[in-house]
Amino acid sequence: ALLSKYGGNLICTTACIFGRAQQLFLNNERASALSEISDLKKIFGEDFYLEIACHQLEDEVQVAEFFREVGKNMGIKVVPATDSHYLLPSDKVIHNIFKQLAYGTVGTDDDGFPGTGYHIWSPDEMKAAFSQEEVDNTLEIGEKCNVKFDFTGYHLPEFNRPDDRD
Repeated sequence: ALLSKYGGNLICTTACIFGRAQQLFLNNERASALSEISDLKKIFGEDFYLEIACHQLEDEVQVAEFFREVGKNMGIKVVPATDSHYLLPSDKVIHNIFKQLAYGTVGTDDDGFPGTGYHIWSPDEMKAAFSQEEVDNTLEIGEKCNVKFDFTGYHLPEFNRPDDRD
């Protein structure tokens, strides 16, 4: 209901593998997944995209196949994305250390992220993993965005303190 009310100027993708439609599909609830996708298509129209990823996870492969089929049948564009947690592939070592410290698993080699490719992908990596049409859809989304930042001065929120307390 909130998306229907306020979603008019938003671009929507189905997000990572833990998105609602993906989880419904992976839990063998295909009809519910299709219903979710249909509802989002009604709300966002041409600004709705089915998002796929490629981190060498079987669930992602299944969802990508499903989304490509659904996209073709329902006229919804598919857009690739990556789940990026660090800049370069070599940064995985540092990421592992931070994750181990956060979760108290120091001394293990596992960062808790199955699969590969959690860095920021280059255009060449994207083109190697996804179709040209899918990659072009990311450019389409970028062209739809109109964001302007004012970097002059400070733009801090105003906070009215009760009773003039500091």
